[in-house]
Amino acid sequence: MNSRGNLKSINVWIFLVPFLILSLVYSLLLYTRVNRKVENNYERFKENAVDRARIYSNILQKSVEAEKIINSLLDNKLISAGNTVMLIEKEFTNKIIKNLANSLQVDQISVFDKNGRITYSNIDSYVGWNAPENHPVYAFMKSGKEFAIEEIRADTVSGLYYKYGYYRNPSGAFVQIGIMAKDIKNFLNSFDLKTIIEKLNKDGSIDEFSFIDKNLIVTASTKPEMVGKKLHDKETIMSVKNRKEASSISGKRDNVLYNSFIPLFHENEYVGTLLVSRKGKEAAYAVAEELKGSFFALMIGLLAISLIMLIIFRNSRNYMKLAYYDKKTGLPNQESLNYFLKNILNQDKKAGTIFLLNFSIVTNLSLSYGQDYAESVFTELVFKIKERFEESCIIFKISDERLVIYTDAIDIKEKQRQRFPELLEFFKGALFEKVNSYMPLEIGIVEFSDDDNDPEHILKKALIALNRVKKENYISYQYFNSEMESVIERENIIEQEILQAINAESEEIIRTVFQPQVDLTSGTICGFETLARMKSKTLGDIFPLEFIEIAERKRLITPLTELIFKKMSIFIKSLKEKSCEGIRVAINISGSDIIRSDFIDDISLLIQKTGIEYENLVFEITESVFWEDFKVINKQIGFLRDKGIQVSIDDFGTGYSSLSRLRELNISSIKIDKRFIDNILTDKKEILIIPDIISMAHKAGLKVVAEGVEEEAQVEYLAAFDCDAIQGYFYSKPLEFEDALAIVDKKFPV
Repeated sequence: MNSRGNLKSINVWIFLVPFLILSLVYSLLLYTRVNRKVENNYERFKENAVDRARIYSNILQKSVEAEKIINSLLDNKLISAGNTVMLIEKEFTNKIIKNLANSLQVDQISVFDKNGRITYSNIDSYVGWNAPENHPVYAFMKSGKEFAIEEIRADTVSGLYYKYGYYRNPSGAFVQIGIMAKDIKNFLNSFDLKTIIEKLNKDGSIDEFSFIDKNLIVTASTKPEMVGKKLHDKETIMSVKNRKEASSISGKRDNVLYNSFIPLFHENEYVGTLLVSRKGKEAAYAVAEELKGSFFALMIGLLAISLIMLIIFRNSRNYMKLAYYDKKTGLPNQESLNYFLKNILNQDKKAGTIFLLNFSIVTNLSLSYGQDYAESVFTELVFKIKERFEESCIIFKISDERLVIYTDAIDIKEKQRQRFPELLEFFKGALFEKVNSYMPLEIGIVEFSDDDNDPEHILKKALIALNRVKKENYISYQYFNSEMESVIERENIIEQEILQAINAESEEIIRTVFQPQVDLTSGTICGFETLARMKSKTLGDIFPLEFIEIAERKRLITPLTELIFKKMSIFIKSLKEKSCEGIRVAINISGSDIIRSDFIDDISLLIQKTGIEYENLVFEITESVFWEDFKVINKQIGFLRDKGIQVSIDDFGTGYSSLSRLRELNISSIKIDKRFIDNILTDKKEILIIPDIISMAHKAGLKVVAEGVEEEAQVEYLAAFDCDAIQGYFYSKPLEFEDALAIVDKKFPV
């Protein structure tokens, strides 16, 4: 369509001229920087060598610390095992010793008599062995020490490496405990100074690693000929003497060495200096040549300006796409729509229609299955729409759940619509693979007029129309008309005042009242339903259906429910103070809340904060909630039931549920809708289904509450068919806080 020319596009001349100018300027700057780089390179490379040397010195220091920690851990284990063995009061046997070795997770326990002979051991072949002179065991026996721990050594019998601890009892006998240390010995050998230096030497840029002790003697080096030599050069002497970091440059032009001297300390005591000599022969010259080569490459590149221009153009086009197009679908985005509408509205003849498509199910999918899944569903939907309509319309993606479709003028008055019926037929018949169902859709429609000059005003009209959509079917739509603006103004006032109440800016706007539920057997109050009331500062009393519906559309229902919950919790606490046991208080829960994956955690936290009990609560949900996702919601209800919260289906008989599915639901009760109750006074009694509902509910183990009861004849009829409780004006209207507390002990006639 001709309107596509109003979409955002790139003018190549905007980039070409600045590119040429900048290229010339950059060439001059690069030329001056070449010499500066050459001059600065030596100093920078020298600093880099020092930094690398610091890293190597840190490796050595950490290695020493690691060796110390490992030995300390082994010592602690031997001490702990020895203390445990010495607490044994009964006579030792080989069996007891073996059990001790297993439970203490040590490899050897041997009991020696005072003459150095093994009397008991977990290793049977060791029993009877005598410690010869000059043996470590013999040395401990003669030392008179109470306990001692050896360094790791080879066992003289098995040849295996052990770490031993010795513990003497008052009788002169003593116990030897050993931990096998073959792997540990090999591991500790890896911390040997020579071994570590050899490993560090794998860096190809290093010419020499050497460790110099306090006396200027090289004790370890990657150059074997240096080991044992005493160094006399000035830099080494000054480094060892001052015990500070130092550096120097040695060698010739073709073999420059950067020498770094790093002092090493162990427990704040100087132990020596690490010398790291790094090769640097290519440093200054290689960098200088590279920079000069870059300069000449740039000169050659300037001759191929057409190629470079193409690259810059493509990059700019990509940037434009990032700014004006959706990355996943390739559709123009919100910014592109604003630009497009501005161009359309600047034309002398304004013509066209936009359809604002809202897929609210995407939010529910995100809450239930995660953001990635919801995005994949929406992406599938977008590609199906592109395939069908892109040639005849312009499609914009303005959010994660909304599209805008623009098409040329549609004569709404004469019903000569072409695109709109096609759009409706597409969504009525399109099955989406990701969700395996038809896609619910709300559409707000705006036809341009000569008075339209502002893109934001056009979009506002579309939003107003969208907000007035009546969700009666899967596909619902609404055309904009001028009367809607006054309705939206009223809704905005209500929305702002709900926000004020939520943010605790006004206590008077939202209040709660409580309507009792009367047990039809005893005539006593068995529960209350919490009902919200709103009194606007500007508009006066607002019907609950109106402000609740606005809160749900504006996504304020979650914080509003929390506010009502907190007010209800005060009432519940007052009931407990009056020792009213067994009375539960109900609150209505929105479908958008209960489907949230974090709903259970959030409600549990709220109950903890308010200080009430799960057993005080009944959550009422409408049947229509199950349209969203039966399995997910029923699972959520099961979690609530497991915590002790009862769940009741409100307005039962008007929506999704059926009598045959009652047993599948994780609920505790149902509330028969008022429309069924009203029929008691008008219909023939024999055709009423209320008895069937009550009977089936009782068979499913559910309690039945009738709501909207206003006449005595209704009470008598319900009582005759064993309805459990009733709620309605016959017994009481919804009461203010104090009035509800005042009647809690009242007994009503049944």
